[in-house]
Amino acid sequence: VVYAGPVLASAAYKWKIAPSTAQSPYLGDPWSKMIIHRVKINGGEKWVGFMGAGHNLSNVTICAGDPTAGDCDKRGKGIFAIDLSNGNVLWAVTHLTDANMEYAFPGSPALLDLDLDGFTETMYIGDMGGSMWRVRMCTATDDNSCNTANWTVSRLFQPTGALAGRPIYTMPAA
Repeated sequence: VVYAGPVLASAAYKWKIAPSTAQSPYLGDPWSKMIIHRVKINGGEKWVGFMGAGHNLSNVTICAGDPTAGDCDKRGKGIFAIDLSNGNVLWAVTHLTDANMEYAFPGSPALLDLDLDGFTETMYIGDMGGSMWRVRMCTATDDNSCNTANWTVSRLFQPTGALAGRPIYTMPAA
């Protein structure tokens, strides 16, 4: 069999993740796989890569209290949405913007299209402290002004007692 189709171009390096100066300390070792899907932003379609901020295996200390404190190990403590057209951080939440994010996010997120319109509007991801987090994005019923400023993040579950501190390394099953 002889392939008679067009010659495929070589793969080309397009971009690297471009976090802001405030976001970059929160990117740790890249354990999380980037999960790709499309979202609605201002009524339009955008392809986005979602990921946990990673991990720092050499230092698993929490960032309790003041997120700007010098003794806080920031690496991995956040969730990122990357614009796949250019590598820019489209949206992020880190320990700096949510002081409850005291642990790293090494696992991959689970993305859901609950209203079956072809766009992701819900994400779940776990952290090293055993907590489960939910991110809500624009839905089909939102108007065309809905954008990343309307996205919300909340902790759904925080373990206590014997379950406290049991890390989540994997993608949640949804």
